[in-house]
Amino acid sequence: MNLFTRSILLLMAITLFANAEEEKVRYKVPSYFIEDSLKEANYLFRERHMTKPRGHSAYDYYLKVLREDPDNIRAKKGIDNIIDWFMHRMKELAKQKNWNKVSIYANSVLYMDPYNIRAQDYYEIAQANHSHHKVYRKKRYRKVHRKRRLNRTPLRRRHIRYYRRYY
Repeated sequence: MNLFTRSILLLMAITLFANAEEEKVRYKVPSYFIEDSLKEANYLFRERHMTKPRGHSAYDYYLKVLREDPDNIRAKKGIDNIIDWFMHRMKELAKQKNWNKVSIYANSVLYMDPYNIRAQDYYEIAQANHSHHKVYRKKRYRKVHRKRRLNRTPLRRRHIRYYRRYY
């Protein structure tokens, strides 16, 4: 390939790249995309698919709208509604002392808003109050229960040996 051919190919590549950049700037998302995304997000919010499954949740659809139109008030309000719902549920679960769910919900809020101070407080309280002794008691109970089952009739012992392998 001689110098003349290289220079022509280089000029063609530069003009194609410049045209592609201009088309990116001129491209605007159609309004029906935003409306459809907002409808889907509102539907998923009503069905309680707030943050999961990832990629098909109310939060993800609101984010898609905000990527295309950063000033969309309905999408911002939708994300605020999701956070408020989680905060309300955390308050109820904290009263019931269901610390496992509180920490899960706090993680969801911190995923959406990492600087949410109330969610950080709930997460710390849940981690402080979450007891790991319950799991230990369950395992200990299984061991005692297994010993009790061994004292049954010989016919039942075969079944107990089978179950013992898979505990």
